[in-house]
Amino acid sequence: MFDTVDATLATVAGSHWVLLVVAVLAAADALVPLAPSESTLIAVAVASAASGRPPLVFIVVAAALGAYGGDRLAYGVGRRFGPAMTARLQRRRRTRAMAELAHRVMHRRGQTLIVFGRYLPGGRSATAITAGLVGYPLGRFQRFTALAVTIWAVWAALLGYQGAGQCSALQGGGEGPRGRAG
Repeated sequence: MFDTVDATLATVAGSHWVLLVVAVLAAADALVPLAPSESTLIAVAVASAASGRPPLVFIVVAAALGAYGGDRLAYGVGRRFGPAMTARLQRRRRTRAMAELAHRVMHRRGQTLIVFGRYLPGGRSATAITAGLVGYPLGRFQRFTALAVTIWAVWAALLGYQGAGQCSALQGGGEGPRGRAG
């Protein structure tokens, strides 16, 4: 039974369509986090370690491009609804104070929030939408988002790829990814 499941997963993961799935899920995760895109990325990297298809670099690029697109879309949502939301928050003293705090923190520590916020549940979406909402400069947002998605995609892909090799070694295979020594 497990051989059939393994063969099916290898066939699906070996298709270049899986790169589109990785990119779309990484993008969608920014606004509609149905399933963490890390899970998909790690799973595809595990399959790549076993079969060499698709190449790991393609997986990283697909995930990073998808995540970048999703973050840019979330920023656009914040920017689009920013004026209406800001006007609404200005009506009450408490919400006005929270909006001012968000603006100050984002403009002072935006780069840190953009790079590391993605590792917290909901942090990626909240950071990108807030950046647009408070008018964080688009150019800076794009630069730090590009850095963040690259780090994230490399980290998650290597986690899956190397994790597959470790599991293989623990099961008695004694070999790392794609049959190479550990």
